Amino acid sequence: MQNLIPEHKDDQEKIKLLEEQSFEKIIPIVPQLLEWLQDGNWPISRPLSEFLNKHIGKISSYYLEVLNGNDGTWKYFLIHSLASIPKDQIPFDLLKKITSIANSPTPLERLEEVDEAAQWLIE
Repeated sequence: MQNLIPEHKDDQEKIKLLEEQSFEKIIPIVPQLLEWLQDGNWPISRPLSEFLNKHIGKISSYYLEVLNGNDGTWKYFLIHSLASIPKDQIPFDLLKKITSIANSPTPLERLEEVDEAAQWLIE
């Protein structure tokens, strides 16, 4: 599995390899893949988020782990990475958390503008 985890910010070859696998095989490395969504400016971020978004129903718990954490920048970019998913297809538990961030952000979430990203996504 380790050979499927990107090694640098523009590791497009790993995206191609991921797309060739059954998603069940990839589930164990989802936490490591999500680390590559920590900065939406990285070239790998968009294609990786598009790949993961196709399977959001199976992996929303991993997204929740990030959103329940303390890394505001990661939360911000993770929320933005969900933009290509129609709102009615975002799993309920994930949408509930994002709505909570939009309506009752922590001071850190306010500082990092996570609440604004959440409001933007749910509108």
